Amino acid sequence: MTQAAILGFNAGTGTASQGFAGGISTLNPGFGGSVSSLMVNNQIASGNANYIGAAQFPINRAAGITTGTIGALNQPLMAMSYGPPKQRGVMQPTIVAAGSPYNPANPMIQFGELGYRSQEMAGIYGFGFASARENLGFGKGDFEPDKTVLQSAAKAYGTSRAFWDLNLGGLGDVPIPAQGPLGNIEFSEIVRRFIPKERTGVDYINPIANLMGSQYPFLPGSEYYINFRTGDPYTKVQEGEIRLPGRGYERFNNLYGDSSGRYGIVNQLDILADVAPYSQQFKSVNRMIDKMPLSPEEKIRVMEIRSQLEDTTKKYNFVPYEDQRTRAGGALGGLQRAGEYIAHRDTLFNTKFLNKRTATEDWERRNVYGATFPEWQRPFESFIEPMLNKATQRDPISAAAGLALVGSFFGRTPRAKLLGSSFGAVTGAGVSGMSQIKEAVTGERFIPIQRKKELALEEYADILTYVKNSRLAAMAQESGDAGAANQFRQAAKRTMYGADLYGASVDTLSLAIPKRKREHFVEMLNAPEKERNRILSTAGRLERRIYQAAWGMEVEKRPDLVEYFSRHQLPDLSWEGWHPNTNMDHVKIKIGQQMGLEMSQMGYYPQQIKQANLANPSYPVFGSGEDRQDALYKLRALMAGARNKWNSYSSYKYFWTKSNKHLSGS
Repeated sequence: MTQAAILGFNAGTGTASQGFAGGISTLNPGFGGSVSSLMVNNQIASGNANYIGAAQFPINRAAGITTGTIGALNQPLMAMSYGPPKQRGVMQPTIVAAGSPYNPANPMIQFGELGYRSQEMAGIYGFGFASARENLGFGKGDFEPDKTVLQSAAKAYGTSRAFWDLNLGGLGDVPIPAQGPLGNIEFSEIVRRFIPKERTGVDYINPIANLMGSQYPFLPGSEYYINFRTGDPYTKVQEGEIRLPGRGYERFNNLYGDSSGRYGIVNQLDILADVAPYSQQFKSVNRMIDKMPLSPEEKIRVMEIRSQLEDTTKKYNFVPYEDQRTRAGGALGGLQRAGEYIAHRDTLFNTKFLNKRTATEDWERRNVYGATFPEWQRPFESFIEPMLNKATQRDPISAAAGLALVGSFFGRTPRAKLLGSSFGAVTGAGVSGMSQIKEAVTGERFIPIQRKKELALEEYADILTYVKNSRLAAMAQESGDAGAANQFRQAAKRTMYGADLYGASVDTLSLAIPKRKREHFVEMLNAPEKERNRILSTAGRLERRIYQAAWGMEVEKRPDLVEYFSRHQLPDLSWEGWHPNTNMDHVKIKIGQQMGLEMSQMGYYPQQIKQANLANPSYPVFGSGEDRQDALYKLRALMAGARNKWNSYSSYKYFWTKSNKHLSGS
């Protein structure tokens, strides 16, 4: 595994986050510098010592450890190899590069900051230079260092934070009357050039404990992706001085003191809903507050907080599917249909000004035929290819007209414009016609090959997660830990493969769907009948089963596991991914990268991809199948979960061959 330091424990586990089969890399405390720098590094060293002690995992050194010694050391771990279950809804701890953190005064850091600021000052030319330099292998685009950087006090008091916390956007032109009608300047653009935004690719750390963690224990710590208990908490969110406890918050908000202190449970709900809505602390307070004796004013405030939270945490704003019963008749109905037709078109004008989309339209335009995260560094994949893909879903005339218009933009002279528009028209008509012919012959709708790979990866990761949690449930049950066994069984049901299609609620079923599609999924369940085949045509087969059950259709059989793993690699018992503390999203990202997929198009942010590369878990090879009999033996050994003869692949193979039974995945 790539060396990585992990800041923070998984909540409720008592073990370090990367405790199984990979060891724990530490930050080197041997860093010279100021007293504050030495203090920070000493705290990092102390924290890592605690992680290593808590992990209780044997470190195999080349000398002095015999096979018997290793076995004795591993025996306690094997006795509880299913591990403690991870808490639902708790964010993963932050993973940063191993090694001694850089002092912000380090010349290399200063030169990198100067290079970044120079690029930003150059605007589009700096952006082009950064992209070319990165593609040619001359460092990272924004000069990000390869290790963490100790946070400077300038983060709290510097000009950059003061400006960007204002969130001004574009201020428009500032006129200069003496220079005439064209003598205007774009004020905010100039300021942004000289005061660029802080780089998101740099990991700034400050593990010194603050007073806020002890004064306001309801704030999340290292178990959440924002740790408000170390460093300067006010710099961790925009305008933190008025959103976190303190004088700024008290000037803008009423305090509802109760038995928990000056900041009562209503204020706790308010603050957590604003700065940590996905934390376990918020969920706990949100449940608890309904049982509290609140005043009428406090009840109104709680309703306001929850309403605001729903608006801010909802990523998409879909329009409802049309209801034929509400449509007027006659000429008025015709005008209504025409208006709806125009409003739902996929044009630049609609995207900028109307943006009226149903969940189905939005999913297809962003995640099937369009680009989920368009990037200027990848112009063909982000802009040209999506145009061609979308043309396959239009009739030949519309597709030809649309690409002809686009093609004309690539020419300056009338002749070049004519050539470009002609090429666009032929291309549009061609891809549209080919798509329609294929659909008529095969009955399958065209889906880009990269999107098919994404669906296959999501299915593979889902089935691996199902097998993992089923195995852990069996192992926990054997060890007498019924509570953990139940949690693992519930986790297995929160996969598309293991979902209870008829007994689970919509909220529970949505947890089985990949995160990028959950909001779309909930809306799509309410789609009218005429939209359903369209939804099924772009969904993976495990997801289709959930729709089919909800709509009263015949549910297709889920894949047989033995048959599936005869075509996809099934890791053996030694794989670290079977341990509960291994993040399956990291495994999924690594498999996707091996498949040549751009993981940002599957909804993963650069920080998540970076952390997956730092953790660097081992991963199976997609498409590398097993022999059918071997897949059967390995799967039975995994699913049994026992630690005696069942825990040995070879002994299980011998036993199962004698018993001559078969595994069914139905």
